[in-house]
Formats: sequence, structure tokens, C-alpha cells
Amino acid sequence: MTASQSVAFVSGFEGPWRIDGIAAPRGESLAPAARLAQLEGADAEGADGRWVLRGLAGAAAAGSAPLGRPEARVAALVAVRKSQAWRDMTAAERGSVLGEGSHELAMGGAHPTIARRLYRSHDPGEPFDLLGWFEHAPDDEGAFNELLAGLTASDEWAYVERQVTIHLSR
Repeated sequence: MTASQSVAFVSGFEGPWRIDGIAAPRGESLAPAARLAQLEGADAEGADGRWVLRGLAGAAAAGSAPLGRPEARVAALVAVRKSQAWRDMTAAERGSVLGEGSHELAMGGAHPTIARRLYRSHDPGEPFDLLGWFEHAPDDEGAFNELLAGLTASDEWAYVERQVTIHLSR
């Protein structure tokens, strides 16, 4: 996948990923669904399902494992919407909040066994601003939980008004 390519995470009864659980620690959850498919490019346009989350792909996180490894049979999609207060900040103000607690830094090389990519939504009609996709082997669940705990403990997370984490396996 190239940077800035559109992606759609489509829930329903088909897809390679089984939805094992949906947690909403902040705000409204998503409707239950059985499976998740990740569609890219032209396939993402017009995709329909129980719910569909859309974004534009950024570069894969530096220092992370590659996406799509056969041993990466566990995944999580962390969907986040930030508050209006966050959107009203200047870039310099947001940079000050991010500091070293940034999701961008937390998605870096601290967990090299976890593949990860960040997707951004610039469409005001989308329910989330950011979609974080994480893949790892079952034995790396502890490292993933540590990474997620670090993200949610950052100063930036004070501006998150909605977070839904979808736990998946294949």
C-alpha cells in the first residue's frame, strides 16, 4: 500500500479477520459484527457493511514489523475521534501537547514485533479522525497491551472524546 491511498475497514459477515471483541473506553461503541475486511484504493470506494471506517494511509511506522506477516494472526483497529478543542489548536499548540507522548512516537520503534500503520480521515462526515491498525503474533499480546496503555496515558489522549478498539484474529 502506498502512502495516502484510501482504505476502508468494512464490517459484516465476510473478511479475513474475525472480530473477537469491540471495546469503547470513551464514547459510543460500534454495532457488533462478525468479520472485518480491509479494502484499499478503488475497492475501498463505495464499500458497504454493517459499519465502514475510512481513512488515508500514512507511511508504515518506522522500526515496526512489516504488515501482513503470516505469524501476525492477531490485530487491533483503534479508532479515535479528538475533541473540537484539539482541532481548534494551532499546529504549534498541538506539537507542545504531543511532545514525547505523541501517538506518532509511540507507534515508532519501541515495539518492533508489532506491525502498525496510521490512517487519517479528513472527511468531516467520518466518525473518527484517526485509525490505528496493529498486527502481531499471539505471543506479542502483552507488548501490544503495553503499547496501547502508553498511547492512552499520553497527554494527547486528554483530547480524545471517542475511542473504539476492535480486537481481531485470523
